[in-house]
Amino acid sequence: MAVSDNIKAYIAFWTLSIVWGTTYLALKIGVEVLPPFLLGGIRWITAGLILILYFKIKGYNLPPIKELKNIAISAAILIGGANSLLIWVIQEVPSGLMALIFATFPFWIVVIEAILPQGEKLNTRKILGILIGFLGLVVLFQNDLEYFFIREYLFGILMIFLAAIGWAGGTLFSKYRVRRSGYDAYCYANVYWRINSVNFRNYQRRGR
Repeated sequence: MAVSDNIKAYIAFWTLSIVWGTTYLALKIGVEVLPPFLLGGIRWITAGLILILYFKIKGYNLPPIKELKNIAISAAILIGGANSLLIWVIQEVPSGLMALIFATFPFWIVVIEAILPQGEKLNTRKILGILIGFLGLVVLFQNDLEYFFIREYLFGILMIFLAAIGWAGGTLFSKYRVRRSGYDAYCYANVYWRINSVNFRNYQRRGR
């Protein structure tokens, strides 16, 4: 018996919620075992290769050469910039606090896109949706709100906000400048960027 589209949608929703929701806790545990950029390198190379293999099995082609420039820029912003910043900062701040602050990135997407000449403008529905979603996160992570007032976390808090803004900017760059060709644009770029991260980390170790 075939699984209905509704059931598939619910499975996808709950899978995404669990995987995405435990990401920051997993990073917090991971950086206690591995250096942050090595952890990120292993994580994204593995994810990128799995996605590439999946799409190759499905019969999709790799992005054309002329697309690699924009894909690399997208990867540099999203993965090399925003995500690497999160992996570095998670050493210094609680994972719940990071999850709460980084959840502001939809707000930054809406704000930045509203400023762009070709971007979608703000409307009541968008603003209401973001507020409801963010209030839900505040309820879930209410015990972490006290960390906002601890001085030693100030730098980390600012870096997480910067990462959220960077992720929003990279998402919009990908939306308007990267042509979709079957692959999610940054699955291919993740491999390219993170191989260099791992190589750089290994180089640092050999130099000690």
